[in-house]
Amino acid sequence: MYLTYRLAQVKDLSVGIPIAVERLTHLGDCRSEIQALSTELIDSGMVVTVIIEDRDQDPDKRMAAIAIIFCANEEFAAFVKDPGRKPFLARHAVDWWKKKRSISVSLEEFYREQSLEGSIFTCLLWGVDRQRYDHKEFLKIREQVSVAAQALGVTYRMKEYLEETYGQEELTRLLTFGFVVYNDFDAAAASKEDQERHPYLIGADFLAQRRADKPDRPETFVGKHVMLSRPRFGFTFREQEVLRRALQGNSDEEIAEALGLTVIAIKNRWQGIYDRVRDVDADLFAEPEDEEGGGGRAKQRRRMLIQLLREHPEELWPNAKAKASIQ
Repeated sequence: MYLTYRLAQVKDLSVGIPIAVERLTHLGDCRSEIQALSTELIDSGMVVTVIIEDRDQDPDKRMAAIAIIFCANEEFAAFVKDPGRKPFLARHAVDWWKKKRSISVSLEEFYREQSLEGSIFTCLLWGVDRQRYDHKEFLKIREQVSVAAQALGVTYRMKEYLEETYGQEELTRLLTFGFVVYNDFDAAAASKEDQERHPYLIGADFLAQRRADKPDRPETFVGKHVMLSRPRFGFTFREQEVLRRALQGNSDEEIAEALGLTVIAIKNRWQGIYDRVRDVDADLFAEPEDEEGGGGRAKQRRRMLIQLLREHPEELWPNAKAKASIQ
């Protein structure tokens, strides 16, 4: 088993949704609706998606896990957090969608939120293919889902995060990331058998912790996100497209294919990125001469920038300049 991650595409849902529904058994009778809703969310761009692939498998059997996290609007988030609400967040999302009630923000609202206090990210679903993998392998894949989701999540300004999880073991694990329980849905009254699948709404209020200027647990994912500073460089949307994929390890050829551009166009974007960095911090790419010549220095410069993004993922937070670049 050799695991990698990438962003999900609509074409992945025919395989990914059945994997998620196996975990979310309450969605069994509305598989087509959750797939249609997921399609709309991916098409809108208001999502953080993860596909975990097992590169040891044949190309058509590589998907080992899927996760879809969307930018919820205030109305749906308030509904989810209502103490009197019954469980099954994904089912509620489908019900709202069927009634033509919006659960997510628009692109314009998203950029406004990102330029101000951040967005409310809500996990719609995630799941691991339990049919093909034993428990030890499942744990490794699940961990990779978390690693990928966190790596992608920190590239956005979060105001709040919401997720519904199931069972004490999953709950305990998520609490180590810095999340807290919002609603235990009367867990104390559940039978021992039901406890294994009992739902819990967990989350984190990033905004409240930022305003307090003191993360509750700075060593956790939540705490580290709270401590991120403001971006310095103000990359445009087009530049962020390249940087996000480069951060995932994509080559220029892969980035060009994903964006429907030529490799030359991608290299031109890289030059614009380097020029922007130099305008803000002229010494950042100051580097000694090396025996590899110009090509070697270019590779070194890119490695330095990718390392910078790993240390400062806030540079990929959408901003007013990024919004303007796609209008």
